[in-house]
Amino acid sequence: NCTVINDFTIKISGSMIPFGNFSMDTIYDNENYFGVSNLATNYYDEQFDIFEPPSSAGNWISIFFPHPEWNQELGDNFTQDIRGNTIINKEDEVEWIFHVQSNIYGLVNLELEIESQLCEYCINSLEVVIDEVSFQYQSDNFLDQSFFIQGNDILLCKVIVKFK
Repeated sequence: NCTVINDFTIKISGSMIPFGNFSMDTIYDNENYFGVSNLATNYYDEQFDIFEPPSSAGNWISIFFPHPEWNQELGDNFTQDIRGNTIINKEDEVEWIFHVQSNIYGLVNLELEIESQLCEYCINSLEVVIDEVSFQYQSDNFLDQSFFIQGNDILLCKVIVKFK
C-alpha cells in the first residue's frame, strides 16, 4: 500500500509553571514542528530537520525529536522533524517520537496546532501518547493537554497521524 499526501506542518508548543513556586516565570519551548514535505526524506535533511538548540541558563523546558540513528555530529535531538510525503505501510500512518524534558518539576501544558496544511482533508486522525496515556486530536486544528513532569526526567511521547 502506497499513499502520497500533500505537505503539512504541525507545531508543538510547551509551557510550564514551576510547581509550588508561582513567583517564578512561566517557561516555554514554542518552536517545534513535525510534518511531511514532497522535498523531504525519512532521513536527515539539512533543509528540513533542525537541531534542538541548547537549553538556556536557569529554568527550562525542552521538546525535541530524538534521532540517534541519523548519526549527526552536532547532536541527536531535533526541534523540527519533516518526513517524506510517501507513506508505505498498510495502516497509512506515520509516527513521530518526541521527548519533553525540564530541569524542574511542574505542570506542562502541551499544545499541537496545524500550521500549514495543503492536504486539508488528508488527516483522518491524530493521536498523542504522553507517557503511555493516549489523547485523541480534537477539532478546530488544535489540541491542548496538561501533565506533570519531574525535574530532569525525560517524558517519552509520540504522535500518530493516520491518513485517509
